[in-house]
Amino acid sequence: YNKNLAGELSRNMKKLEQGVNVVHVHGFIYDKLNEKDLLPPRVQGDNQYWNRSLPQQFKMWFDSLEVEKYDFIVIDEAQDIFQEDLIDSIFLLLKGGIESGNWAIFIDQKYQGFYGGFNEDYYNLFLNTYPCSPQFLPLNCRNHSNIIEVASIHSGLASMPCRRLKIPMKTETTFYKNEEELTKILNAKIKDWLAHGALPEQITVLTLNKEILQLLKKQIPTEMHQVDTECCYQKGKVSISTIHGYKGLESEFICVVGIDEYNRNNKEMMSLLFVGYSRAKIGLSIFINEDVRAPLALSITKI
Repeated sequence: YNKNLAGELSRNMKKLEQGVNVVHVHGFIYDKLNEKDLLPPRVQGDNQYWNRSLPQQFKMWFDSLEVEKYDFIVIDEAQDIFQEDLIDSIFLLLKGGIESGNWAIFIDQKYQGFYGGFNEDYYNLFLNTYPCSPQFLPLNCRNHSNIIEVASIHSGLASMPCRRLKIPMKTETTFYKNEEELTKILNAKIKDWLAHGALPEQITVLTLNKEILQLLKKQIPTEMHQVDTECCYQKGKVSISTIHGYKGLESEFICVVGIDEYNRNNKEMMSLLFVGYSRAKIGLSIFINEDVRAPLALSITKI
């Protein structure tokens, strides 16, 4: 689902020279239909174009698309696309189809649910219909325990045991009053990490929206690279991205910036925070608007 993640995985797979093809699901389906001039009409207000209209058209015209089938299929971040038409479309690409068993699906509907692409009824039907053996990851392998502890407290989502018990750096939460103060303290944090030996390319700034991202690119004097499909990290530059655009990726040091609202009842927002926090491997620094201090403290007190 995530174009930037697909790009990063594709670059890493090419290094292995194993004939692995990595695609962005919607882009792949769109391109194959477009090559044959078979795209369905885009109706204004059609919220299901990418998850229903496009894959249904792909299924209907599949035999005419002359698409090469694969020996094995891996679906990553499947919670973002686990809907019947999309899953059906993907398995049309597998030699022997879904019954072959030559596939693996990685899914996390518990912590990463902010895209709304997960159909729980279809998921349960899938498990009871097709040859599969669900296995559950018992340990978090990326983060140390303090990062997950703070992510759990702020989001209200359940904590999880971490394989990495040693805490090299405690998570910091800083409140700011305005945009000017935000850029000042963020710049100071980046300089502090660099002074303690971090490389610029090991630091990533994650924002909750594109507006804050554009503001920081103009205001922070440190050279920055905006994460895209072509490159997630550039040597000598700090990376910057929205949390949405960075989903599935990771960095040694993460700054989550621009939390200007907070509502524990907004499950998508809480999931977004958890995902943003859990991108960090060593150090996590969180920058929250002063207006959010009271509702955050109240929610934490109620836990």
